[in-house]
Amino acid sequence: MQELQAIPWSCGGERLWAYPYGDSPADLRLTLTEVPRPMAITALLSACLRRTDGQALTLDDAWSWDLTSRLRGLLGVAAASLGTEQVLEVRCSGCGEGLDLELDLADFAVIEAQESVTCCPADDIQLRLRVPTGVDQRGWLQNWRAALCPRGPRRP
Repeated sequence: MQELQAIPWSCGGERLWAYPYGDSPADLRLTLTEVPRPMAITALLSACLRRTDGQALTLDDAWSWDLTSRLRGLLGVAAASLGTEQVLEVRCSGCGEGLDLELDLADFAVIEAQESVTCCPADDIQLRLRVPTGVDQRGWLQNWRAALCPRGPRRP
């Protein structure tokens, strides 16, 4: 088995180094299962991505990235941790025949995503929506209870 090392990666509009998860003793302190997923992702990005000058990606930087950049960052961590070449095993739902799909994670990181999309929910309404950021996700997490129950908790 080859020893995995940091790899150059591009996300968040800049070139970074992606380090394997579990490569540093500090990775043991990351709580990834007992916190909401956006918080776990932000912690993982900050722990495993470094700028080309060696500086760690700050939590604020990771929160400010849009979801496309955050996914690219996760792909970088996965590629550094597991290798860029991955095999996905799939089965035909009809005949059950197995197929191995060889994937290069770096190919997914270069797919261009739109920064915004326009939709028309009604004839006279046109909305232009941007890709959410980690900050948006954090805000949704903080306000989800208020949105679900605006009058406050109900008494039994």
